[in-house]
Amino acid sequence: MTARGNRTARWLGLVLGCGLLGGCEVALDLVNPALLSALGIDTTSITGSPGVVLVAFNNTTSDPAIFYAFSAPNASNVLVGSRSFSTLIDGGDVGNEVVECPVQLLGPGQLDGSGIGTLAVTVVPADGTNTVDVNYTGGLLQEGVAFRCGDVIEIRLSRTAAGYAVGVRIIPGQ
Repeated sequence: MTARGNRTARWLGLVLGCGLLGGCEVALDLVNPALLSALGIDTTSITGSPGVVLVAFNNTTSDPAIFYAFSAPNASNVLVGSRSFSTLIDGGDVGNEVVECPVQLLGPGQLDGSGIGTLAVTVVPADGTNTVDVNYTGGLLQEGVAFRCGDVIEIRLSRTAAGYAVGVRIIPGQ
């Protein structure tokens, strides 16, 4: 059983034990989100899981490309404490970026003063023709929903009949 599974099992055992000893009301209070506030605990100071998320940029094309991505520790105000990063990846190569947790939002694209932009990759064709901007049309990746700390998020550039496409795949951590 993993460490996460052990913690979950202990938590469930505590809840069930308290429920048996103190009745259903005590058990319900343990899962009531207002309980922490009633005890004087500042719930805004509770942070997410420690660890990292590895963002892997996979360029499956033959052309070099600049990948853009961002991380934000606060989903309700993306611009506060957020970080944009970019990296040039040669054709057929993979690069990565390590993102420290806690992080609530992650995804391909760029952050600017107005929010999240959709530009995920700029392809720099090896033949010297004009660059091609590729937008990401998928949704934002939210911690606890799409990924968890310890996961690998692969951002993949591939060639299609219409040009280029950007996709995302989550590889669960251990």
